[in-house]
Amino acid sequence: MKDQIIKSAIKGIKIEWSEDCELDNQANQLISLEDYQNIADAIVKSHPESYGYDKTELKLIMNDGSMIEMRHDICANEQKLIDVISCYL
Repeated sequence: MKDQIIKSAIKGIKIEWSEDCELDNQANQLISLEDYQNIADAIVKSHPESYGYDKTELKLIMNDGSMIEMRHDICANEQKLIDVISCYL
């Protein structure tokens, strides 16, 4: 239920920069939470578990026009972005 509320409040994600080329190529474009997570999941699958992580700075663009700046570390041991957002709400 909480995930649905969060998803419905987010208009999109704007990636400021990322250590991963796939996400860095999406910089300054508005993408959906689902598209972001699909890319992040593919990044995790492409790296060995011992790889470490890719720092990613992003802005959540909310439906009310507000923005939340945050960092998401993409790695096998890190939570999905929706879970990270949930921790702050």
